[in-house]
Amino acid sequence: MLKPIKTEKLYNVIMRRITEFIREQKLESGDKLPPERELAIALSVSRASVRQAITALAAQGIVTMRHGDGNYISQTSENGMLELFGHFLAGAQINPDEILEVRLMLECEAARLCALRADDKHLSALRNLLERNRIQNGQEDSLSNMNKDLHSAIAEGAANSALLRIMDAVWDIMGGNMWPLLKNESNNRKRQIELHLDQHEQIVEAICARDEKKAYQEMYKHLVTIEREMDSIVKKPFVQVEA
Repeated sequence: MLKPIKTEKLYNVIMRRITEFIREQKLESGDKLPPERELAIALSVSRASVRQAITALAAQGIVTMRHGDGNYISQTSENGMLELFGHFLAGAQINPDEILEVRLMLECEAARLCALRADDKHLSALRNLLERNRIQNGQEDSLSNMNKDLHSAIAEGAANSALLRIMDAVWDIMGGNMWPLLKNESNNRKRQIELHLDQHEQIVEAICARDEKKAYQEMYKHLVTIEREMDSIVKKPFVQVEA
């Protein structure tokens, strides 16, 4: 019986080619990979696609990215490296764009439902969480923590257990994906945190005003901002110092 042809994301193909190159060249921990420009030429793909693949390999623990210096095989034991390769081959990375598509589908509706269903106690908790995030602004990992806490609280306020479980799964995928590495590459982290805080305030204000339409729109604007940030990081040039 004929089966549908499954398409594969380009950066997953590039990841596999790079891991094959590492094994064929017998590269070891601490060895440097060729510059992204050379890899792009050799594979006939864009540097942005190579960069996305390298970032995914870094998320898997196979590659270490050093700003201004290049990309290196991670410092780990031979057995550990084999395990990492096995982990990569067992499950492909999920494209951050796909994660954002899911978040747009789920979290905009979660904000709308939260505006409709959350009780006064939960609305007060949202305000307190927002204030705590303001106080913690600038601390290590504050953006990551405030994002997860607030978005999870909004999903809880939607009073839909299925939605909440699905959102928990999405956060788990983000934590084990290339997402944290991309997010941490922001050129102006402080400005990024302040922008996200401002957008969170707009979302919470709309929810507390019971304005379901505005809550949906503000969440949509926030997630589109994240999408643009991710886009600019993946496509920006990465400075390499030739050996």
